Amino acid sequence: MKRTKQTTPTPDNPTKPKDRVQPGTFLDAKIYQKAKIQAMTEGITTGELIDRAILLYLDHINKEAQP
Repeated sequence: MKRTKQTTPTPDNPTKPKDRVQPGTFLDAKIYQKAKIQAMTEGITTGELIDRAILLYLDHINKEAQP
């Protein structure tokens, strides 16, 4: 069986190859992979680690906003 490229019909080029990776996907995957490893090291889930990071960020912003 021969593999073929997926194509998306467009008005200017009917056989333009489809983009398989969206911009930023590789970087996001690398960051998530590091977060997953960090979460495993700390014995928590990745979601808990992300929640903790968001709370720390919001706390940091609130401290900067106060005079």
